[in-house]
Amino acid sequence: MNIKYIKYERGCLLLRTDDPDMELLEKFKPGAYDIVKHSEKRSNKANSYMWALCKEIGDAVGLGKEEVYRNAVREGNVFKDIWIHENAADTFEYLWRNRGTAWFTERVDAQGEYVVIRAYYGSSTYNVRQMQKLIDRLLQDAEAVGIPTPEEDYIRKLMEDYERQSK
Repeated sequence: MNIKYIKYERGCLLLRTDDPDMELLEKFKPGAYDIVKHSEKRSNKANSYMWALCKEIGDAVGLGKEEVYRNAVREGNVFKDIWIHENAADTFEYLWRNRGTAWFTERVDAQGEYVVIRAYYGSSTYNVRQMQKLIDRLLQDAEAVGIPTPEEDYIRKLMEDYERQSK
């Protein structure tokens, strides 16, 4: 449903559309829907460059690009620690890992019947600052193994494009 007009009046949100979906309205249940801001798909340039760096670094040090990526994500500390009952831990980890390459977990603590699982977020969720830090880490790794890196201006433009596309 594409909203054309919105007005808030006496505690009510009024929406106007060009093509109301009557089936949706007939089955509407309060609390079942979220109104979210439309955003354009993020730039693939920064993401593609990040993967190219992972491959080059991996080739230079004898690792797969996925392992290089996961190591960089781990170093970036974009994670959530979750206390969970040990009986549910394996299922949680399985479901988390199925989200993507860098959606991985580590068990970092335990107390009684509970474990602490550190759940890392993949870069598909990263904001501009987090993506910039990820690419900066990979650039440092590339330089450390003798891989030529582009001028700062190129990286700045990549990140400006990423920011524009992620809004």
